[in-house]
Amino acid sequence: KHRIYEHDIAYLYPLSFFVTAICLEYLLKKKYLGYIAIVAFVVLFVRFNLRHSQVILTSLGWTIAHTQGVAKTIEDRVQPGEKYNIVLLNDTGDIYGQNYRYFLLTSEKPPVPEESFGEVETLFIIDEQQKVDSEVSSPVYEIVTFPNKVPKEIYKIPNGPEIVVLRKL
Repeated sequence: KHRIYEHDIAYLYPLSFFVTAICLEYLLKKKYLGYIAIVAFVVLFVRFNLRHSQVILTSLGWTIAHTQGVAKTIEDRVQPGEKYNIVLLNDTGDIYGQNYRYFLLTSEKPPVPEESFGEVETLFIIDEQQKVDSEVSSPVYEIVTFPNKVPKEIYKIPNGPEIVVLRKL
């Protein structure tokens, strides 16, 4: 029982287009009635996609550049040689924040690898959902086991997540 992501079923897209093409070709052989059915299908298909594309295009406020910018703010707060980790609080369940982690791993100051999570000196909690009163009370293992729960810094990215910085004493 887990969430199904789009990439889990993406292989079905070509199959659905293949089946649609077979059906349209069958209708094409039916002369006038087939032409009417094909035109009706195309009009409905275009109308449906135009309406939904507007919703998708207007909701693209958070882009890869924003994600890279958030990663840069974390990188700027890390001292050279400092061992740190990030935790992401959002609805997807990606607590390791793979989108932010990618940019941090390619930076001059990468976060510690998974086998070294217990050795971190600093923990960055990226709260995208902002549904909890206190990020440090979240039941995520990395937050629960971090020794100091007093935030050293809390900052908010405009139109983006709130980031809580925890440092060992």
